[in-house]
Order: sequence, then structure tokens, then C-alpha cells
Amino acid sequence: MASDNSSSSQGQGARVVPRYYINAWEKNPYKWQHHKYHRVRQRHRGKWCYIGGPLSGVQLPGWPEPSLLPPRALVDTAQRAQVERLEDKVFWQQVAERTVQLRDIMDVGDLAVILDTLLTANHRHTHLMKTISRELIEDVDKLSLVEAAVILNAYAHFNCVSELMLEAFAKHVTRLLREQPYTTVEDTDRYGSMAADPQTLAVLCKAFASLHFKDSEMLKAVNSVLLERIEESAFGSVAEVLTAFAELNEPFEAPIEFWMALRDKVPGSQMRFLCPTMRAAQHLAVAEPALYEALGQEVVTSLQGLRPDTLPVEDTVSTMPAFAEPQLVSRLLYTGEEHHEEAVPSADGPEEPREEVDDSFQVVAVSQDQAVVDDVIEEEEGDGPAVPRKRRWWYNAVTRKMDSASGGPEVPYFAPWNPDERFRRNQRGARVAQALEGWDALQRAVADSARSSPSAPGPPASEGAPAKSVDEELLDSAGALNGCCFDFVTDIARP
Repeated sequence: MASDNSSSSQGQGARVVPRYYINAWEKNPYKWQHHKYHRVRQRHRGKWCYIGGPLSGVQLPGWPEPSLLPPRALVDTAQRAQVERLEDKVFWQQVAERTVQLRDIMDVGDLAVILDTLLTANHRHTHLMKTISRELIEDVDKLSLVEAAVILNAYAHFNCVSELMLEAFAKHVTRLLREQPYTTVEDTDRYGSMAADPQTLAVLCKAFASLHFKDSEMLKAVNSVLLERIEESAFGSVAEVLTAFAELNEPFEAPIEFWMALRDKVPGSQMRFLCPTMRAAQHLAVAEPALYEALGQEVVTSLQGLRPDTLPVEDTVSTMPAFAEPQLVSRLLYTGEEHHEEAVPSADGPEEPREEVDDSFQVVAVSQDQAVVDDVIEEEEGDGPAVPRKRRWWYNAVTRKMDSASGGPEVPYFAPWNPDERFRRNQRGARVAQALEGWDALQRAVADSARSSPSAPGPPASEGAPAKSVDEELLDSAGALNGCCFDFVTDIARP
């Protein structure tokens, strides 16, 4: 199952594709005419250029032509290309087109395998997604829980929405989890909680949440199964299920033993699971301070590993979020260093260089004669007064070329820019924001419990002190990593 592949590609700045809505299938009485016309034209052109023949299409050494393969060979070839990470757009295009042609005689499990291979290759083929949705709806009862998760994961990754297919899959998953077999002669090993792997449930819930489809009956079945398998579930799987429940606004009912078992799985977890779990716990109204305490302590431990005082200057600047203030970046970049540039002489005499910060926070040194922010200079015309005029920019918007007549350097302010690194920096800032939002739930839970039971004895000083220290450490770590952007959050969140 390629759920890990899709999550890793999204985490590395995967492209956002537009949403593709698949309408309900309707019979077209004129479709046979279009099909006959295109086939006649294709055969006519093939008389001299062999379109669709063995000498056309992809010519990869050691790989057969996908457009000539039968169903079983097509599936085996796609799986081998998936394992070997074949990157050939024409090859995967022909795999998708051949699947469209053979969809009526292919098993529904083979369709799931083809979708999984296309997901690994990140090849989006909307016509295939639209065409096989009808076959998937008709044969949904033949799918196992893992195959259903693979198909939904592919549709969610490629952002293709089919309401009828999602409804059919939700009902099928509910029957599988609640042990409601379709017939009495089929294999019963694919039913019940023992056939539901926690990671499979996480992939299912993430797919439904990504496609914004909510089915309360299915989510309740997932809730009951996860309660039974909490001991063998990984923290990441439970975190993704809770996050999906929070995004779909579906309550998650669990006893205190469930949250205590989840608390024991927190140490050593990744930040990409910790921060969304804190936010999801707040939205799900989880009133367990011990869980928040463990999550907050682990988040603080992870953030302290990125403290600017423990990293070199270059690594510190790379960990700064994209929304950090330029002054903070310049202070970190030039702390303890003296930079003296030679002044560039001008017509009126030598002038001191001046530092300027551009939009990408790259500190460069330019002279007054090269500064482009000074849009007004003075020019004497004969004996008359000084006439102000605007300085020419380095780029001419009319000719769409570099303006060499401006007198300055050709490209003064360009610096290398990595979109993947910018995405990761923004994601780190989002994780810290989620952690702060989730940590606020602890304060509300403690306040609500104190108001609901005023006669109950309060926690001793030794128990209350760690919660306050974790709160302060979390805010201090966030402020150190993100500069002045979290000052307002610190003022609001501190008691």
C-alpha cells in the first residue's frame, strides 16, 4: 500500500492538483458512433504510420509495450515498474489507457493494484479515475479492507471526488468492520476488528477527510475497532485517525483507559504526529490533563533540539520560518562578525556602503549609487536648480529585458530559493501553531474541572508545577525558533 509514499511526497512539497468531480454515470446512446468514428480514423492512419503497433509508443530497453499486454501481464508489469521506480511519463500514460480498455474484464483487485502503481509514479489520469468508478461501485463487495484503503488513498491523492463511490465504499467498510457478511459461503477472515489493521484505518480516515466526505456510521465503526486494538496500534496511526475525526467534526468516544494507553505511546513520537494530536484533542474535547502533559513535554523536547543557541549560524537561519522578521535573521547571520565593505566612489566622493534586506531575507551590501530603493536623485541642469527625477530600475518592463542603462549591476538582488525548503519551514511553523492551539486545551480543561467540582481537593503543588513549567518551556521554545511572531501568543497564553 502506497500510503507512506503519498504522505512523504506531500511532506516534500507535492503539487496541489485541482479538484476533479466525477458525476454519476449516464448512458450515452451516441457513444458507439464516436467510438466507431475514432477507430476508423485510427486504423486509416495506421496504414502508413503504424499507430498502436509494436513499433510505436515507448521504447524502453527491457520493458514491454503496455498497450499490447493482456490484463494479468499488465498488472505484473506495472508492479515491477513500481518496485524499480520507473520514471517514464509515456509508459505510465499507456498503462492508464490500457487499463481503461481492459476495465470490463479486469478483476477489481487488479484495478486497485494499478491505482497504487500510478500513485507511486504520481501520474494523474482523470479519465481512468472517472471510468473505473462505475466498476468499483458495482464490485465493491469483492474488495478487502486494504484494497478499499488503497483505492481511496489514490482518489484522495489525485483529488478526484465521486460521491456515489464514496457512499458505496463507506457502506462496505461499515459492513466489514461490523462483521456483516454479504453471503454465508465467503471467507470470514476479512471481517471484524482482527482484519482491520490500525494503519489501514488511518489511511481510510485520512482519505475520507481529504475528500470532505463524512459518514457517521462508518466513523462509529472505526471508533469501536480502534478501542479494541489500541494496545497494538502505533501512535502515528491513532494520531491520524483522531485528526480525521476532528476535521470531519465527528465525536470520538473513548474511556480513560484509551487515553492513558495513548499517553504511554507518546515518548519518541514525531512532531508531525504530536502537534496535530494536540489540536485534535482540543477539537474533540478530550479532558485528560495527563495526555496533554505528555504531548506538551514531548513537543518541548523536540523543539529544544532546534534551539538557535545549540545550532550553527547557517543551520539556525535555515530553521527559521518564512514569516520570521528580517531583522531577526540579519542579527543571527551577523552575530559576532564584522563586515566591512569598501565604499564605491561616486561622482561627489566616496560614500559608505549600506545594508539592505530584500524580500527573500537575503542580506546584501550595496552602495548609495547602486541603491534602488532611493527612487529620487538630484541632477543639475546647467545653472538652474536641482531637478528631481526617478532612478531607472534594473529591469525594463517595456522591453522585458535587463536594463543595462541603469548604471547598476545586472542582477543585484537574486539569491538561490528552494521551494521545498520554504515549504518545510512553513510546515514547522504550522506545527508549532498547532501545538500552541492544542496546549490551550489543557488550560481550559483544568479550568472547567475546577468550576465543575469546587469542593474537590485541588492538585498538590508538586503536580501543578510540571504543567506550568511545560507551558512556559513550550512558549519559550516556540518564541526562540520563530522570533517575534509568537510574542502575542505568549502574552495571551501565559497565565
